[in-house]
Amino acid sequence: MRIAHCAVVLALFATVSCGGDDDSSSSDAGSTQPTESVATTEVEPAEARGAGGVVFSVTQADDGCTLTGPDTVPAGATYFVVVANPSEDRVDLYVSLLADGHTYQEFADLQEAPGKIFPKPSYIVYASSKPEAATEFNETADLAEDESGYAYSSEPGPHAVYTWISTTDAFWLCGSFEAT
Repeated sequence: MRIAHCAVVLALFATVSCGGDDDSSSSDAGSTQPTESVATTEVEPAEARGAGGVVFSVTQADDGCTLTGPDTVPAGATYFVVVANPSEDRVDLYVSLLADGHTYQEFADLQEAPGKIFPKPSYIVYASSKPEAATEFNETADLAEDESGYAYSSEPGPHAVYTWISTTDAFWLCGSFEAT
């Protein structure tokens, strides 16, 4: 398993999964491009994971990723993201504020085709990583062998969660949530 949080500011992005279907409610993860928040409340509670805060789950596949978790988190609070990566590919996780009134839909619309790189928009602000909290979470949470945990806090506003796979040079948009 190769999962890493990339703190490097990248100048290029590509998003989402295969297909041009804009129906974000489809249960066929990886076959549609999410254009709205795809976060749900069907995530395993933080207490069950051994965490003290909100837990999101990101599942990476060859053709996209999915986000499961609440639609909102408290701004400034620490929350956790568990990434399941059954592949041997390195997956970099990103959580970003969509600043200046921009929306998840605008971000998703920047991609001309699934997996295609595009210039980083100026309104992307990376969420604050919390390495100490992530280390403690990884030591105490009940994680599977192909899972890794990350900790963040965010400014108020809409956020995008996305991944980049270096071996395929593709970004996959997983979903969004709001920090309030």
